[in-house]
Amino acid sequence: MDVASSAREWSFPFSTAALPRRSLTMVQGIDLSPGPDRMRGMELLESEAGLSPAHRHAHGVAALLCGMPCRAVHALMQATGENPDECAAWVDLGTALARAGRPELAAWALSRTLTPAVSGPDDGGARPARPYPAGSEEEYEAARRLRSLMGLIERQEVERDFLRLRIAAFAEVFEKGEGTPVVEVFMALATALMELGRSLDAAQPYHEAASVLDEALAAHPGAQVLEHLATARMAGGPVAERDRVLAELNRVMPGSRVAREARQPAMADRYFRESEAEYEASLLYTEICQNQQGGQNPVERIHLRFVSSDHPAPYLVAWIRASADSGQLDSARGLSKAALSGSFLSGQDHLVLALEFGKGGVEDETRAHAERALELCEDEGERAVAAELLTRTGGGGS
Repeated sequence: MDVASSAREWSFPFSTAALPRRSLTMVQGIDLSPGPDRMRGMELLESEAGLSPAHRHAHGVAALLCGMPCRAVHALMQATGENPDECAAWVDLGTALARAGRPELAAWALSRTLTPAVSGPDDGGARPARPYPAGSEEEYEAARRLRSLMGLIERQEVERDFLRLRIAAFAEVFEKGEGTPVVEVFMALATALMELGRSLDAAQPYHEAASVLDEALAAHPGAQVLEHLATARMAGGPVAERDRVLAELNRVMPGSRVAREARQPAMADRYFRESEAEYEASLLYTEICQNQQGGQNPVERIHLRFVSSDHPAPYLVAWIRASADSGQLDSARGLSKAALSGSFLSGQDHLVLALEFGKGGVEDETRAHAERALELCEDEGERAVAAELLTRTGGGGS
């Protein structure tokens, strides 16, 4: 079981008493409401989040309820930063981080609520002045979650090593070249590769799985292999290949479970996914700039999101900015070419990138993005900024 799945059994909010009464009523309403009402409830809680750390806490809990763990992390980091003495907010932050696939950070957040005798040596970071008392129900549950996380972190690396050995063993069957392997061998290799991709949150294993399944489909045509290929493309992209395979799957096997899961989400779900993409891209930007290395590499993670998401723009913008800010200008330039060759960035996105490259003195990329911003932006203030950047870099502006 992965960390995010394990954390789904953790209840939240950890303490209803930590939330303002009115906010708690709204959170409980969101939990029971249909999509459009959940959207309105989220917007109202967001508008009140600035009233106090407890209101930010409520906003974070609501984001978790709506399937947006990275948005929840953002709100709960603010809540614990403004009021580090509220233990329940730290526990809910740990839940959000675990559901966002950040087990090391989740363990760190949970450890804030426990005495050093339970959590380990004090690392000097912010923590409540009074952690949960020894022997209390709250301490027991927070410690149980922390132990569960630490066990999962240890098992994950063992499981990854096992998967790599399994992949190597199946690959030997192909290398021997003794005829075409049976379909079960193709499927087993692809499954191991996809499990590794899921564990690492990285695109490459998914792409290798798709290549294996393309070969399997050529040797053993059938709906089962096609469904497996669709699963690999849904998880690892690219989006164009995913859509092509799903169209073929719908033609061959219209009742497929995978095809049903891939259908267009309702309006509220689209709104939540777009919002979560913005917040996750921001989190990944921070992780790349700070060179945070846990079980998953943030650069591989943002690459996977960019190629597989229906909302790739925030990931690409964050990836370019992180590359530029961390001094990887060659990478930033290469990604910038992808941004300029596509049509999925908004004028505001291009303006952000023009300002980013302008800050680093990269005139050609500044000019290219400023030109695109001037073409796409309707706001006069944004157009004026783009025109000034063009003038500064020797381009035209109007």
